[in-house]
Amino acid sequence: MVKEEIAQVILRHLSKHPDAGDTVEGIVNWWVRKEMFEMKSEGIVEVIDKLTMQGFLIAKVYGSAHKVYFLNKEKMRDISQMLEGLD
Repeated sequence: MVKEEIAQVILRHLSKHPDAGDTVEGIVNWWVRKEMFEMKSEGIVEVIDKLTMQGFLIAKVYGSAHKVYFLNKEKMRDISQMLEGLD
């Protein structure tokens, strides 16, 4: 994360919470890391969606809306070949 992005994270947090205040340690641990986690989570969701669309993962819905993702064992050969290509 570059300095400009960190500045944006801090200002975004303060615009959402205008009465907030914290130490440097608090800003790093609670504001910046939380934002980074949320940004990474969005990217992970996109990857999971893509792997599901490619058939590598299978989504099963439990209860009202809980999706659980599993390996599509029928795609093991394709997955192994893809992973070998990355090494």
